[in-house]
Amino acid sequence: MGTRVRRERPKLQLLLDRWVRIVGAPYWTNRDAPWWYNEAASVSSVAAAAWLNEGRALLDYRAPKVRDEVRWKGRADLWMDLGNEEYVGEAKMFWPSLSRRRGHDRTTKMLKWACSDAKHHLQSDGVTRLGVLVVAPWTKPLDDTTFAAQTESFIEGSLRALDDSSAIAWSFRTPWTMVPRSKGFGYPGVILALCEV
Repeated sequence: MGTRVRRERPKLQLLLDRWVRIVGAPYWTNRDAPWWYNEAASVSSVAAAAWLNEGRALLDYRAPKVRDEVRWKGRADLWMDLGNEEYVGEAKMFWPSLSRRRGHDRTTKMLKWACSDAKHHLQSDGVTRLGVLVVAPWTKPLDDTTFAAQTESFIEGSLRALDDSSAIAWSFRTPWTMVPRSKGFGYPGVILALCEV
């Protein structure tokens, strides 16, 4: 578990500290987990962290958007009011292999895609637009040593790939508490990146 947040965003630090506790809770062990599903299920844990930190949040709501001076009514994936910090975000979800033999270029591309979509939100005073990326790697069962090495390598590579983010948090489990899914594969953890645009 861990977080890395820019110093000038203390509310994001509190949000991600709470988020790590939510997704790292023992409840998810061998039961279910938001990161098994789609981006909405995963982003709901971010909204939960906002509410539990005495903020407010909405998911998947109607929002005005603009591109090349053309306006339309679209949808926003996330809105949060964290006291003196307000955010609107577009989210993407990515399920790579934990072994990541080909590097983390796709992780960077997915974050850029989320940021590109976030730029379509109308700019408002005091509202920061965010690209939101949830990365939930899958793996087959591994021995403890291999699992630890692959997890460490995956987290380090992901942090480098997401270096432009304003805030990053992650939570991973040991192999024997890894949330199982189907066909012998499991999803041992999740990374969340928030990038201001």
